[in-house]
Amino acid sequence: MKDHASKKPFWRLDEKAFWPNLRADTRNTARVPRWQNSRFRHDIKWPKKPWAFRMGKATTCAPVVGADGTTYLGSGDKMFYAIQPDGTLKWKFETGNVVDDAAVIARRTDPETGEEQDYVFFPGADGFARKMNCTTGECEGAFEATEHHHGKTPFGVPKCNWFESDFTFSKDGVLLAGNDDFAFYQLDPETMEKAYPEFLTKNMIWTGSPTGPDGERYLGSLDTIFRCISKEGKLKWWYPVWGTCGGPPTVLQDGAVIVGSGNNNVYCFKRKGFLRIGRARWRFHTMGDVWSSAALSPDETIAYISSSDGVVYALHVEDGTVEWTFSTTGPNRCGCVVDGEGNVFIASGDGKIYKLSGKDGHRIWSYDCRKFNTNRDLGEWERCHFVPSSIALSPGGVHAGNQNGNLYFIPHVYMESGEARSDPNCCFDPNPDWPANGTHLFFVSPGGRVIFNITDSRTGDIHLPKPQMRGNVLFFQLALLQDHQLQDARIIDTEIISNHDLGIHAEISTDARFINIVPGGLYDPGKEYNFTLRVKYIIPKRYGWPILRLDRHWRGVKRSGEISRQVKFTTEEMNDTWDPTDFPLRIGDPTTKIPGDMLVIKNVFPWQEALIMNLGIIALDDLNIISTPIYHDPKRRRIIFWNLFGEKIEGLEHDADGSIASYAIVPEPEYPFLFPLDMTYDTDGTFILHTAGFKLHWAGVTLPFEYLNVSGRLSDLLSLERCSTAYFKTPVKKIPLFGRILKYMNVKNERGEFIVGGTIRVEKAKGPATEPSTAAVRSIEFEDGMLVATLERAGRFMPSEHIASIALIDATEGISIKQDYENGWSYRLDDDGAVVAIEQVIDEDILKTYESSTITAFVLMDATPVASKQL
Repeated sequence: MKDHASKKPFWRLDEKAFWPNLRADTRNTARVPRWQNSRFRHDIKWPKKPWAFRMGKATTCAPVVGADGTTYLGSGDKMFYAIQPDGTLKWKFETGNVVDDAAVIARRTDPETGEEQDYVFFPGADGFARKMNCTTGECEGAFEATEHHHGKTPFGVPKCNWFESDFTFSKDGVLLAGNDDFAFYQLDPETMEKAYPEFLTKNMIWTGSPTGPDGERYLGSLDTIFRCISKEGKLKWWYPVWGTCGGPPTVLQDGAVIVGSGNNNVYCFKRKGFLRIGRARWRFHTMGDVWSSAALSPDETIAYISSSDGVVYALHVEDGTVEWTFSTTGPNRCGCVVDGEGNVFIASGDGKIYKLSGKDGHRIWSYDCRKFNTNRDLGEWERCHFVPSSIALSPGGVHAGNQNGNLYFIPHVYMESGEARSDPNCCFDPNPDWPANGTHLFFVSPGGRVIFNITDSRTGDIHLPKPQMRGNVLFFQLALLQDHQLQDARIIDTEIISNHDLGIHAEISTDARFINIVPGGLYDPGKEYNFTLRVKYIIPKRYGWPILRLDRHWRGVKRSGEISRQVKFTTEEMNDTWDPTDFPLRIGDPTTKIPGDMLVIKNVFPWQEALIMNLGIIALDDLNIISTPIYHDPKRRRIIFWNLFGEKIEGLEHDADGSIASYAIVPEPEYPFLFPLDMTYDTDGTFILHTAGFKLHWAGVTLPFEYLNVSGRLSDLLSLERCSTAYFKTPVKKIPLFGRILKYMNVKNERGEFIVGGTIRVEKAKGPATEPSTAAVRSIEFEDGMLVATLERAGRFMPSEHIASIALIDATEGISIKQDYENGWSYRLDDDGAVVAIEQVIDEDILKTYESSTITAFVLMDATPVASKQL
């Protein structure tokens, strides 16, 4: 630091806190000593039954637990919470944006009086790192990242200054904080000013940085480079891992460091590099990307690490060989943690928290958080809820945030009691939930739930139990099992065999572990379909080594195999009648607004490509995309929707228990997010939303949509009856810049495609979206390759207040015209900064493609069409 005077207060990671940061200490070992240790308090009355604390939105934060048993974590509702051991609120603090990463608890000692006080420091997406008094809940200091968020990222989007890294403390008492502005900050906790100059990377920093034996800091970045820097902020060595580094590194006693990567690898680097290039001690290859951090056994001979393949790996730290594995049934985003007895805890994407034996990996118990405090059968969307970040331990139990907005507390004494033995949420079977042995194909629900009990145990044939929605993509997982554990196997070819033309085709997922059966349109209602699905696969020469695909040839293959299974399913009957008469019936009719209701695309859960889920989980959980109908062709049964990003305004109505019953959606001008979707529907409300050939700019990446399919059924006006399937694909070579990274990471299927599959949730928002009350368009004309909509003077507005846009429709075919709307969209402003005209660049190829069609332009003010013109 700049001043190390003896009178300066002494800061350190709070060693008396039960779980002071994401990974428990300054080395990120994720391990705690035995709770009998004298440094911990023993007078806290921990509850004996599980409880849940409800927050306003989902949380992706890992909780931290203070010395008095208070749990601290943030939420997507922009709040930071302090929750007492009994599950009641101690205090909360409102920020300007989401809080989606872990805080750190530090202790301040006054050098003159010896008085001690605990503080909690937390990251905010509003650009602030805040210092909170643990006792009072008052903010006593903050640092705002303002210097480096100007300009654009390598992907061409504006940079931001969100703090999205897990905060840590160094051994020398410095707050370590990575930022989305590419900067790694080292802050003096006393003043909340820079202790050392910031270190700049080439992309966002999301990892919590541990401290090495000599005070060095280790940090990963989304620029795919792993770095070791001195405490003064100077680069010591680096290593290109060719994959996103989103999980915190873990430092061993000898100074070696373990880190996971988005290229499916776990690396162990030696303490020092060679000529500023890092040296790897070993590398281990998993079946999915590694977004988690390693936890260390009490003697630090074993590292426990999880992967999005759902497997927990126990690896020897000396050579990376496998001691044991445990296979869960969902993708694992969070890291393992270890208690003082050497037991391993993991929260999985299957919604369960597991306690495993550190010696051999058998299950001691598991608890299903999704069915907490309910005996009813869960809906498909509710089954998607999982613990998205690491859990925390205390003498009382396990603390875990959940995607459904709850903080859960599972007491140790409860799981050891006889009551837990009769709790249907608890399981004490030592084996994983997978069958024992063999090669299998299992059906996977839209929400990513593997379903075992619909497979014939004798033949292996699959009989889907419930009638399927008529436009849904069907997902199947290849599982090669040995002693209930998943083995590495990759799909290289598929074939559908049937005596009839079913109008379906099979596609292999990006990670080559799933087969997706994609319909060409809506299935016939009430019909039984059956076909044989044949799958060819390969397995690697050695467990933990990759299979590489080079120029359509596979390298590292031990042997190949084949499996064939008959699949039977029945589609839903047309029992209901859906009346879409609230939609406009005349081409060009601007009176499209649905009074009182707006269709809102709320959530996307892309379980079948963990990279997307990991990169944008907090955003995907609360999308709030306003989807408004602008065109209806009842003869073809087609509706075209125009989509833009919105913000939820809560608190309009509340239920008796205080929960939000309704809300309004208003457009968010800062993130326009403009694109069309075409719906094909049937008279029972079954639909497919599909589109192709347009570009979407999201999370700093331009995604060219070669194909998009969202299917489901509307039971009444703009209300989804239950979960739909969402399916997207594009060739990686068409993704600007980021596509090259995906290629090097081998994140593509055998056709070079990037595929995302999962489920989506759509609902109604009560209350109309806002719009300019005087909105009026004077003219719509072509000018120099762009379409210009000029506003009447009374209809002008400020760019920060509303979104005005132009959508194009091919009225001849009844489809939207796909082009890069967002990048070609702009405003003309007057001297006061008010919008006087909307501009939309029209691609020349678009005009040539549709020269024989009737093109109609719609001008929209927020979510409402106000004018149209046939071009």
